[in-house]
Amino acid sequence: MASRVTKQFKAFTARAADGVIAEPINVAHAKTISVAISIPGTAALDIKCQAAIGLVAPDFSAAKTATNAWDYQGMYDLQSALHVNGDTGVTYAAPGTADVRLFEINVNAVNWISFEVDNYSAGSVTVEAIRVDNQ
Repeated sequence: MASRVTKQFKAFTARAADGVIAEPINVAHAKTISVAISIPGTAALDIKCQAAIGLVAPDFSAAKTATNAWDYQGMYDLQSALHVNGDTGVTYAAPGTADVRLFEINVNAVNWISFEVDNYSAGSVTVEAIRVDNQ
């Protein structure tokens, strides 16, 4: 019988700045990646997932190039079952209510993921990811 092996990552906790990039997470052997994005009611920002297929993690904070290959990765909203475009990301616009949203990331053939805060103007965000391997 297969067992479920998990590892949880905090991409960032209460980040409140534009352009913040999380440390790369190695997902090379993951079957599934689920993500929880938590915000207070004052958040006005976008969260984007970044992904790369290289054997070595790229510099997600640097421009995309042939030698620093990465792209924005779409996510599936587990509440609505809709796809979130990677270039757009998840948008929060203040004022609102505190919220936690769950997403799944398709990591087929992906080795690295990271997260970026973009278009920040208020509030903060916490991003947690869990890697699940079925063995």
